[in-house]
Amino acid sequence: MSTDGTDVRALAGWLPPAQEHLERSLAGHVERVEGRDPRTLRPSVAAFRDPIDSDPVVGMLVHRMIEQVPATRTYTKRHVRDVEHLLALVDGVLDLAPEYDDENVTLPMGAVLDWTMGTPAGKPPTGIAASTAR
Repeated sequence: MSTDGTDVRALAGWLPPAQEHLERSLAGHVERVEGRDPRTLRPSVAAFRDPIDSDPVVGMLVHRMIEQVPATRTYTKRHVRDVEHLLALVDGVLDLAPEYDDENVTLPMGAVLDWTMGTPAGKPPTGIAASTAR
């Protein structure tokens, strides 16, 4: 979201402009990962568990990103239940190619992370973005 309220992700084509299209895409991702054994995650995705479990700040922020409600969009339902579900969704979209039309999510990972990035916990504290850009 830009400072003037424009949803730049929708404008750039990363996410569909209509919320119902985004939520339909998310529902499809959730349906694809339901019932998956969490032990079958790719090693690269499963590796995210370590900092979530071992670093109290990272763990707190990830849990809060899932628990909080995003200010950037109004969702009709919560699509990410918990950390294991988030990891399963991330793992599940790695098999998907970008889609190109007005109703699809061009970058499926963006759809999965949209909720978490739109929460207060999903925003970096002041100064972190500037310090990591050096």
